[in-house]
Amino acid sequence: MSVELYKCCPGICPLCHPFLVTIILGLRIVTMSSGITPIILDVDGDVRLCIPGKRNEEASSDQKDNSGAGSVGSSDGGTEVELVVSSKVLCVVSPVFKAMLKGYFKEATELSKMTALSQQYTLKLHEDDPEAATIMFALFHHEHDHIPSAPSTRCLEELAFFCDKYQCTHVMKHCGTNWLRDPKYNRSKHNLKRWDVEIVRLCRCLVFSYVFDLAEDFTRFAWSILLSHKGPICGPDTAAKLLIDHPLLRHEIARRLDAKRFELCQIYHAALMNPMTRDWKSLSGGCVRAGKAVGDYLKWLRHLEILEHDLEFSSHSFWHLLDKPLSGSDTPISTEHYPCVIYGCPCRSDIKTPNNLDLRTPLRAAIHRIQFHEPDVLCLDCIKTNERSTMDETCRIMHSFKGRALSDTKVLGR
Repeated sequence: MSVELYKCCPGICPLCHPFLVTIILGLRIVTMSSGITPIILDVDGDVRLCIPGKRNEEASSDQKDNSGAGSVGSSDGGTEVELVVSSKVLCVVSPVFKAMLKGYFKEATELSKMTALSQQYTLKLHEDDPEAATIMFALFHHEHDHIPSAPSTRCLEELAFFCDKYQCTHVMKHCGTNWLRDPKYNRSKHNLKRWDVEIVRLCRCLVFSYVFDLAEDFTRFAWSILLSHKGPICGPDTAAKLLIDHPLLRHEIARRLDAKRFELCQIYHAALMNPMTRDWKSLSGGCVRAGKAVGDYLKWLRHLEILEHDLEFSSHSFWHLLDKPLSGSDTPISTEHYPCVIYGCPCRSDIKTPNNLDLRTPLRAAIHRIQFHEPDVLCLDCIKTNERSTMDETCRIMHSFKGRALSDTKVLGR
């Protein structure tokens, strides 16, 4: 045996380095240790997984904040890890691993040979992310010390790829639901200065909730993307490119979200222009009362920086459009503040109109209507069943669509 050892590994003494070289005579399989301390997920494990990581993966755009004990892997997915796992567990949780390790593939043949020799079988997973794979295999083996409390959004996306590839989304569903409740993933309103980075984070969370069939979280993150994005979601300057061509998502999701944003823009724009398009009776009598009030209203809009001729509000996010008009002074903008000296002027009938008591009322009312549109933004069940769940009334999220295409849906609240 020593002769075979020196032939295969010259210069290495098997007595001094018993764990560095393993020679199986007859099969002549040589396994060189990479110097990486393996993570033991099963003390009796018969498979040693080597996950080199993706060396050419671009750096993550967000900082990791893994607070769970024993979390491994780097933020760019390039650190190699080794895991000792049980092939029986893998076959139970994943039909892909079952076919690979118990079927007629090369891996199954090699595993049976190594098992007969009471040796661990080394399996390399070149295409998988080390951090995501470690979390999943730890979850398979109920080793919760290696599961972080709040992974990065990049890791969430990699987990979606992993579980979709190995068909084990059911294992992650409960854990994923708890993760997405963390405030870390729900801070978009307070991160408007880095809105482009925030959109990428929200898109990754949307992918995660879509793959793991988390209907409530899917709607919530879709709504956050709609509110945080500046301009059209499917436009040339979109920050949500991840949604448009993501391999795990249906391509219509970005289009539906963009159509919903445009619908809300129409509601907002109509309310914004209401004082200027209203039929003022006093204008026909030479009274300037209404003109002065509308002038004050336009000054208020300019002060808020929301007076736009662009119907799509390309330079604004809805967070800005919804928050600004509700803040500031409560002093009403009304024709009542300006005296009229024309005898019998019809402006008196204008003042009696409720909306004329404050010209900001239509816009603020529209804002309150828009805020109730969250359940209607996107329904995961409708998307996956092509609206059939709405007709059958089986949607997990209650919303207003009655089996109609989004582009045909009339403006709500009118």
